[in-house]
Amino acid sequence: MYKGRCHCQAVQYELSECSEDELDVETLSCGDTLHLTIAEARKHLVIDCAPSTLGELQLSPNQKQFFCNACSTPIYTSDQHGNIALHVAFYGHDLLAKHHSQFHIP
Repeated sequence: MYKGRCHCQAVQYELSECSEDELDVETLSCGDTLHLTIAEARKHLVIDCAPSTLGELQLSPNQKQFFCNACSTPIYTSDQHGNIALHVAFYGHDLLAKHHSQFHIP
């Protein structure tokens, strides 16, 4: 599960099914980047905001970009098949919140 929000906190969201096996934990822990994209089905994403807060932009005939109308933070991109690419920022914590063998001291 992943919970997030836009910069101004007007849009809150939760991704119930996160493809944890596809994420590179070592890159998340040691990398300099603070952004990644999680690909998942739209049905697993729950968005909590006022209807007028979530903006929509048609990028191409098959793709839409959704963003916060208040602060312009990109939230996710969707395609015609119901798939999304959730834009995630993380700040030095382990996104998966569980122990990993390369860091475990017995």
